[in-house]
Amino acid sequence: MSTGVESFANLDQAGAIYPMVGTEGVLVLIGVAIWIIWHIWQTCIENNEHQKDIENARTWYTVRTKSAQKQD
Repeated sequence: MSTGVESFANLDQAGAIYPMVGTEGVLVLIGVAIWIIWHIWQTCIENNEHQKDIENARTWYTVRTKSAQKQD
């Protein structure tokens, strides 16, 4: 890959010499969009797991209460 710089005499006029110049804004927008989508997805997954934990706790409490009442 060549930068196109053949002489170091006028480096102040060279500008950017890295690949994909000008795509920084687009890449930032893509990164932020992926980050927001990941947060929404993660929140949905955690909410589902939390609901399952609540159901398991209610089931455990119901079973535990019924077995305690039978012993009385």
